[in-house]
Amino acid sequence: MKETKEMLHFMFGIANAVGKSLADGVPGVTDAMYFLTPITSASAAFADAKLIPSEWSKKTPEDQAELLEYCKTELDLPEEGLETLIEEGMEIGFKFLGFVGKIAK
Repeated sequence: MKETKEMLHFMFGIANAVGKSLADGVPGVTDAMYFLTPITSASAAFADAKLIPSEWSKKTPEDQAELLEYCKTELDLPEEGLETLIEEGMEIGFKFLGFVGKIAK
């Protein structure tokens, strides 16, 4: 699940940067610093992104549980209520993916 994690790292990095830049209610030029780290991870995220579907097709329930926990640790929004809702949504989404995977077999 290496490629999947690299893409998630990039995506959550951008989401966290947006959250930080909006925390004071006024996004500005000084908020650009929040985007530096996620932008530097873009190369790794997209280099072998074509392998992600293959990783997902081979994932086990353990891989899925590990990814969910990884997502929860990567997501770090300033507003805890929103972060909790997103984490609950991810749990539902991962359960749904597991259900669909069982049907597809």
